[in-house]
Amino acid sequence: MAENFDVNPSDGDLKEERHPSLYFADGDIVISATSKTKTYIQFYRVDRIFLARRSPVFKDMLSLGEGAVNEQYDGAPKVHFPDDAEDVAGLLAGLYNTATLPLTRFSPDTPILVQGIMRLAVKYDIESIRTMIIRHIEADWPHTLQDWERRQHDKAKSLLFDSSDSDSEHHAVLYDRFPEPASAIRFVMEFGCPAILPAAFYELAVAPDVDFSSGIRWGCLHTTDLLTLVAGKSALLAQWAQTVQSIENNDYCTCSYGSRTWEPEDGPDYGKATVKCIIDMLQATNADDPSAPRATDPLNYLRQFDGAKDKHFRCYCDNAKGISDTIKSEAQWIWDHLPEYFSLQGLESTTEP
Repeated sequence: MAENFDVNPSDGDLKEERHPSLYFADGDIVISATSKTKTYIQFYRVDRIFLARRSPVFKDMLSLGEGAVNEQYDGAPKVHFPDDAEDVAGLLAGLYNTATLPLTRFSPDTPILVQGIMRLAVKYDIESIRTMIIRHIEADWPHTLQDWERRQHDKAKSLLFDSSDSDSEHHAVLYDRFPEPASAIRFVMEFGCPAILPAAFYELAVAPDVDFSSGIRWGCLHTTDLLTLVAGKSALLAQWAQTVQSIENNDYCTCSYGSRTWEPEDGPDYGKATVKCIIDMLQATNADDPSAPRATDPLNYLRQFDGAKDKHFRCYCDNAKGISDTIKSEAQWIWDHLPEYFSLQGLESTTEP
């Protein structure tokens, strides 16, 4: 069915302007669109066949419009689109040259900048634009534990010269340089690509609680998103308790270091730490460090534990190597179960582009 286009918009008093780069002298059809602010109407002179080949909706509309469109503009048939002029310009520019689409690698603004274009790509069934945008969004987020670990390494490098004192300020720095989770989640809920949801919700779970100075667009989220987040954080806390118990219960060390716990007077360089000792040390020192992982961030806790193990667990018995294996196994278990913690199983099974 053809889209219902307006031939004679009622905005006769609007300022008229021709788009500076999308008004081709040899174009055979003129498209007009009104700005969202209702202050101007913009004209685009483009190629009818070019549009028809890229959109079945355009093809249907243009074929029906041969005899029906009587209004002319600058000697060519004119059709008015009932969409925001900025979005129409972005879509047409992207059709002629995909490099004009606002798709910057790792930009926190991408889901916001492309949403208008994406809505039109869906509305007019332009699969090439839709697929390109979704694939870009997907590529910005980690899909495996190894991808996630590389992202943490990149974030750590970004913070090397950051002098922020608070947790919120640290996150604000990161979300100026890396994908932002709240807007990404909203993009998924409207347009698809649910494969990024586990990583995006995990990012929210480890962030400062609804702190608008943290760089997270909390206002983008709907009530259902927040409920999903709360349930996921609760599940992560429960999982971290199980993970700690699993590590503590395994007797990896056969040396005679004993099982005494770490005490503050031991200092961070206590050289004969058992597994239990390292866990106690991390939990005690992290309590006063705003940038340290929290219990809702078990993956980073395990990364930190693995590093502390190499520094403090100076044990060379045959069983000591089992610690690293268990850490990797526990981290993989948590990553694999993120969809379950955030109840995303149904969404993850939706059709991808």
